[in-house]
Amino acid sequence: MSKNTIIAIAALVIIVGAAVMFSGNRGASTNNGQMPGLKNQGTNAADPMEDVCTYFPKELIQEAIGKPILKVEGPQIPGYKDCFYYTIYSNDYTYTPSGNVPGGAAVVVTYSTEMAELQNDKASNEKTGNKYAKDTNIAMDNYVVRDYGGTIWEVILFTGQDKYIRMHYLHSAVTGPELLKIGVRLAEKIQTGK
Repeated sequence: MSKNTIIAIAALVIIVGAAVMFSGNRGASTNNGQMPGLKNQGTNAADPMEDVCTYFPKELIQEAIGKPILKVEGPQIPGYKDCFYYTIYSNDYTYTPSGNVPGGAAVVVTYSTEMAELQNDKASNEKTGNKYAKDTNIAMDNYVVRDYGGTIWEVILFTGQDKYIRMHYLHSAVTGPELLKIGVRLAEKIQTGK
């Protein structure tokens, strides 16, 4: 099994679990596509990036990739400050033994302060042939992660003070070059506030 397949399966399991947890709120959302009651969960007013979906509105992603974001949800993974930007979404996207579950192809953006986790992931991924390299198109310290075949599957932006933004995609939501474009645009937002 390839690294991307394993990541996609793990993410799918997490999404299905989150969907089951939040099934009582299915279909209800705020103006920016977040589930009710989640907007300020685990956020710190001193650091606006912790509210990922608000700090990086869907219009930034759409602008970067040139295609619509159909739905925005976040946070989705318990214990993480993340946002899912869906390029494909359906109320019966995933078929499970207990019924159909909403979901789709998404770009996942996560804010983190867990540098040890990132270093462990990097060491593990490099052992399997993934390459971490800086990309000069991104106007801040970064890693662009490519698999052994050269496909971009993750972009990491270092925001300083042991904080970073990770982005990857599920179910072919975008291509590797589109993910890089998202990284360039999010870095611009972090640097300029626009």
